[in-house]
Amino acid sequence: MDSLIKISQLQQHEEADPDRFQHALKTLSDAENYAIAMIEDVAAALNNCQTSIKILIEEDTEEESSDKGKGKERDVAEPISEAEGLEDETSFRSSPLDEHRRNSASLQIRLRECTARLHRVKFFQGNLCHRLGYPGAENAAYHAAEMIRRELLRG
Repeated sequence: MDSLIKISQLQQHEEADPDRFQHALKTLSDAENYAIAMIEDVAAALNNCQTSIKILIEEDTEEESSDKGKGKERDVAEPISEAEGLEDETSFRSSPLDEHRRNSASLQIRLRECTARLHRVKFFQGNLCHRLGYPGAENAAYHAAEMIRRELLRG
């Protein structure tokens, strides 16, 4: 996506090409389509991850509630040697819930990055439409860029 944006900027400076602004606009259109597809993919993965988190939380609460009411006897285990205890403390084991939460945070960051790139694309489209004299398309692109910017600022 960043490559397409850079190519579009380079196409605008290619003075030997009389249709350079149209070519740059076409490249930005391709970048927009790519950005939208990326946003949809990341949003779907984020939705799946959040659904998994909810399921894991429900399973944990069900297990806790079923364990509390039974009055389970405490298991008496063999004493752990010092070497085994140190080994358990140094090895990092995360629960599936923690793993899904980290994945969710990563996907949220990725979604924000993709949305920021889409904002850049829309802003550059507005600039090109202004240069080409397409006031309707210019206003639409700048308005879309403004709406995306507001979404990013909301957080």
